[in-house]
Amino acid sequence: DLYRTVGDIVLVLYQLIGDVGNSLMTSKIQKEEEETGQLRTYRIDRMKNIKGGEVSKAKPPAHEKPQGFVVDVFPPERFETVTFKIKRYLLDEMIEQLGNTVSSREDFDDPEYAIVRPSCGINRQFYLWVMRYGDGLEIVSPKDIRKGFAEELKKVLDKYSDE
Repeated sequence: DLYRTVGDIVLVLYQLIGDVGNSLMTSKIQKEEEETGQLRTYRIDRMKNIKGGEVSKAKPPAHEKPQGFVVDVFPPERFETVTFKIKRYLLDEMIEQLGNTVSSREDFDDPEYAIVRPSCGINRQFYLWVMRYGDGLEIVSPKDIRKGFAEELKKVLDKYSDE
């Protein structure tokens, strides 16, 4: 069963997230906040001392399919179609991770690269995900996302500049 009552909290197993990078399967749960009636998301893999409880009669929330690739369990600020220029050896991995949100083609100007256009959830986690590919991946457009990534890189660089 996906719904359990633990004390006075109804835990709803909302979504399983597979992280290919470290083979970690996590899940997220949602709890309705008493004050606001809003659902709040928690990562179950970061919770301690979770114990089973009675099966709840609560109805699950409607599962909304993301509008694109989402890096983390938390909802992104927005979704955008992003154009990446990637080294060809990354193409299979990109298609596997980005799933049916991606279109790809060879880069006609440089045969060492491919152009990939997925719909992506944009937040800080997205920029950190891009960083893991180093110089093998470049954000070509949109310009505001490219600029946001440059700002994240500058934050990292500032930590290591001794001047």
